[in-house]
Amino acid sequence: MKTRLSIVLLSLLTFSLTSCFDDDGNYTYHDVDEITISGIQESYTNISYSGEVLEIDPVVESNYTDLKYEWSIWEPSKEFGSSGNRTDDTYASEVIGTEKKLTYPVECPIGRYTIKLKVYSESTGYFATASTRFDVGSEFTRGFYILKETADGNTDFDLYVNEDTPIKENILTLTGQETLKGKPLFISNVASHGYLDEAGDYQGAHTICVTTEEGDLGFYDTNSMLKVHDRSDVLNGGMAADEKPYTAFSFGASNFFLSSKGTYMSYVYAMMPTSGTFQMHGTGTNGGSQFVCSDGSYNVFFWDEQNQCVNVSENIQFGQVFGTYDNNGFSTEGLTCLSCGSNLAVNNAYFILEGADGKRYLHEVSMSGTDGYFKATRHMELEPGSKLANATEFAVNELTASYMYFVYNNQVYVYNLTNYTEEDTPLTLEGIPSDETITYLSYQWQNFNGDADYNFTHLVVGTQKGDAYRLYMYDLEIGRPSKLVRKIEGNGNMKMCTYTTSVDFNYNRGDQSSLPN
Repeated sequence: MKTRLSIVLLSLLTFSLTSCFDDDGNYTYHDVDEITISGIQESYTNISYSGEVLEIDPVVESNYTDLKYEWSIWEPSKEFGSSGNRTDDTYASEVIGTEKKLTYPVECPIGRYTIKLKVYSESTGYFATASTRFDVGSEFTRGFYILKETADGNTDFDLYVNEDTPIKENILTLTGQETLKGKPLFISNVASHGYLDEAGDYQGAHTICVTTEEGDLGFYDTNSMLKVHDRSDVLNGGMAADEKPYTAFSFGASNFFLSSKGTYMSYVYAMMPTSGTFQMHGTGTNGGSQFVCSDGSYNVFFWDEQNQCVNVSENIQFGQVFGTYDNNGFSTEGLTCLSCGSNLAVNNAYFILEGADGKRYLHEVSMSGTDGYFKATRHMELEPGSKLANATEFAVNELTASYMYFVYNNQVYVYNLTNYTEEDTPLTLEGIPSDETITYLSYQWQNFNGDADYNFTHLVVGTQKGDAYRLYMYDLEIGRPSKLVRKIEGNGNMKMCTYTTSVDFNYNRGDQSSLPN
């Protein structure tokens, strides 16, 4: 059933009440009593199409004996139309209950909704309302996806939602799909991606992108966990036989796909619905890698493995409109990349590079374009005996401190990117036993305006002990781990993790998250 809600009605109601109290004409008068509503939470979350039922039992207080109830639901994203501007004073909602207690079988499309209860006196028309947020997801729409190697040397992944929900292990196997061939390389999420459904219609979704060292590739819709893209259709005409996929992600108005042939791009689905094929070739180069970082605004910096240099692309015109990369006289020929990250406080990108002779370098790039160039500002050989030169894992604090974190001798240290010195004392990390080997380090964050309850900034430390892995996630204060807020345990040889949200990505609101690392 559809009902029309209108601001005009509120205006008429106000006018009627005012007239009733001020006019001395021959009318029938009613005393107006209060109606108060309480006992409704700020938000509710359920999984759709799984048999779950949303129940809300409000407390309603009033002296009226003829109260009626009306529960309505609508999507706020559609309240103002696709343009985001109201063209009239009405919008459509659906009535889902007429009893005091709402009992609603959750069988609606995945998304974010508003539910409103209207309680009114049938005799007087006097009413009160209360609203709540309703998040509807699938069992796969939100959480940390954990990439891992299977016992037979192939690739699968797990999903951690929260401490009250058992971890879902081996998602591909669980959903009846084949694991990806080869050892795991990278996992990432594309926050606003398109694909063609069975009817040939465009659909938008969050997708998880998984790549392997052997070049296998899969994009999985987090609503259904069905594979929606692979090597055959991720590019026009498919990927070349000798082309290796690295990673894909959303940044600003664009989706990026990096392979050994270069950087491919398309606008995010929320801006321009498409089949999800990456259409445009960015930067004009013929190389890429999984090592990416950004300036937080327009530009993505990445290591070009084939050309052995840093390169840049932007998310507006799929090229280098803000500047091209300049190695500034430094040579990176013959080097490979071990890690990269950006620090927005000083607007620099940092790459840890290694030569065939084992020498390591800190390669610093200014992300502030000057005269049409992004220039390398430092190429410093690391002291061979230093801890950083012998580290096994790296992560850069992007938001709050000029720090690079690194793992040395199974402990996490800080390298100060302001004065280029490493600290002597390791960080104190709550909860990690000494018999677990640290194999993963990452700085991850999310800042979605429409998902404030779930936003976070974490230093993520991954460990391995035999066939068991653990992920420890810490809140930070002034760049230092302050509190262990999550501990995730699973089985398999863990490679890395990435977070995805169930909330629609909106680049116009400035929604951002860390790039995969």
